[in-house]
Order: sequence, then C-alpha cells, then structure tokens
Amino acid sequence: MVLGLILIGGVVNVFLASSQTYRLQEAMFRVQESGRFALDIMLRDLRDAGFQDLLDLNNSRDVSITAVQGFQVGAPPANVVAGVTSEILSIPPNAANSGGGIAYYVAPDAGGQSTLFRNANAVVEGVENVAFTYGVDTNSDREPDAYLGVAAVGATQWSDVVTVRASFLVASNDAGVVDQAQVAPAPFNAAPYLVDTSDRRLYKVYSTTVSLRNKMP
Repeated sequence: MVLGLILIGGVVNVFLASSQTYRLQEAMFRVQESGRFALDIMLRDLRDAGFQDLLDLNNSRDVSITAVQGFQVGAPPANVVAGVTSEILSIPPNAANSGGGIAYYVAPDAGGQSTLFRNANAVVEGVENVAFTYGVDTNSDREPDAYLGVAAVGATQWSDVVTVRASFLVASNDAGVVDQAQVAPAPFNAAPYLVDTSDRRLYKVYSTTVSLRNKMP
C-alpha cells in the first residue's frame, strides 16, 4: 500500500509538472503571436503616415505636415471607444487612410480584457499597455535628435516627429502560469506605464522603432 501511494504520488507530480510546462509553453506561444501581430498591424499604418499624392506636390514630399500625434490618457481624439487606459497614437487622415484617420490605444474589450484597439475595432487581445516615444528633428535634417514622451512633445513639434518608437506589454490570458510574479520589463516598471503583474501571468514586451518615410525629403 505504501509503495502504491508513493507511485501514485510520483505520477501525480509528473502530471502536474507536465501540465504546468504545457500551460507555460501555450502562454509563450500566445503572447509571441499577439506581440508580433500588434507590431505588424501598426507598422503598416505608420509606413503610410503622412502620405500624400506626390503628383499634387510637384513630385516632392511636404515634410512640414504632421504625420503622427500623441494624446495622453484622458485627452483622446474622437475616433476611440470609452474606457481608454493608455496613451493614444493618432495618425491624421491622409491619402492612404481616408476618413477620420487612425488611432491606436488600449481599452477593455466587450469581455473586459485589455485589448489593443485600432479606432473602434479591437484587434489584439492581451495587450495590457502601450508606450510611445517620438523621435523629434530639432535641426531640420530629417533625423531624430531627441526621443520624447507624449507629454514632452510641444504642440508645435508634432510636425517635426520623424520616427516613432512603440512598445507593447502583452500578457497571457491565464493567471498563475509563472512561479513568481514578474517585474514588468521597462518601460512598464515605472509610472506612468506601471502595470500590476501580481496575477502571475506571463508578460513580455515587444518594441520597434519606425522611420516615418513620408517625412523624409
């Protein structure tokens, strides 16, 4: 009987360990898929930011236009849903995105899960927060001289933004998949981007820097 209990205990431990390993691997796969998709969908829009018909500009780009603009939480543009929990990246209307332009931000979806939105459309679930910094050209050479957060970019400087650095904090759907609560990677480990990770979900940051090619001469 004792030997049987030992064997059963061993089998249970192996099962639990295998189950936890599977949950962690599944969480890693989902997080990676969401992070890559979030970057991909935003990259497409940022590459078209500031696009105009070159025939109307005598075959030259108008680098004085505002290709992107950021908004802090609590000051959203018109094309967002209620309950926004992050800052907002706005791409004003141009020849490639007719209509009211495009806005990216995080808000709860219909089920209450933090989700990346594109305008009023939920596009990637599990995105807990976003952080944007803007490469500002201060000497008119069309190269970024300083990377500034949304609060530091002056009202007259948005037309001088030539690059955007975007970071997404993506979390697994299930809690308890890691042994200990993670310390969120930068920049999500400090205000104003601080995120509570005590639920022991898996958290990963995906970042990229995009040159606004339509701001180049």
